[in-house]
Amino acid sequence: MVPKNLVPTDDSVCGGLPHTLSLVPGTRVMLLRNIMTTEGLVNGAQGTIETIVWSESKKMPSGVYIKFDNPNVAKVLQTSDVNSVLLKPFTTKYFGTEGTEIQRTQLPLLPSWAITIHKSQGMTVSHIIIDLGHKCTKPGQAYVALSRAKSLTGLALIDFTEKAIRTSKKVISEMERLKNLL
Repeated sequence: MVPKNLVPTDDSVCGGLPHTLSLVPGTRVMLLRNIMTTEGLVNGAQGTIETIVWSESKKMPSGVYIKFDNPNVAKVLQTSDVNSVLLKPFTTKYFGTEGTEIQRTQLPLLPSWAITIHKSQGMTVSHIIIDLGHKCTKPGQAYVALSRAKSLTGLALIDFTEKAIRTSKKVISEMERLKNLL
């Protein structure tokens, strides 16, 4: 056991693996690592925990079965009966305080009932609830969020404010420049 004063309190400097992780079957999770990019097991892939496989010591799971939202994720690894994928703990090394080298073994997962607009970039989803309130402050954020929905019937807005709709001055300037080329 590593003394607590040697372990950084910020998980982002601990190999990106959280210090503690509370999971139960049914928990929505997001993958925190690129494990097999060709199979879609990438940072940001989301799914639901189906089963937890416990090690003999019962201190830490030896793996979890995850049913990913995208049925094509890790298709070659899916168990045929439930279309879920076994994910095993990942070990990472990082430097603690006082220059100590520390190793953390953890499932590379994070509970994920919601995601940021930045994390949603590139996704297409059938149902989405978007908060376009006072925290939506950057030009283009509202566009990125709204354009994730496949259709208007799968889109719900909460806490909408007109100030969330912002356009970059650089984008407007470039559009004018291109228009003048015609």
